[in-house]
Amino acid sequence: MEGDDVIAGTEGTIVGIWNNGEAYDVEFSEALGPAVIEAKFLRTLA
Repeated sequence: MEGDDVIAGTEGTIVGIWNNGEAYDVEFSEALGPAVIEAKFLRTLA
């Protein structure tokens, strides 16, 4: 939901990219739904 915090370590799937990678639309499997997250708050899982 809008304004909810996403706990560090929560895994999601990137479904959209904004402003050449400045922010991403991320879909979470948790009950959070979609969210727009700034790139500086994301990390890649290997």
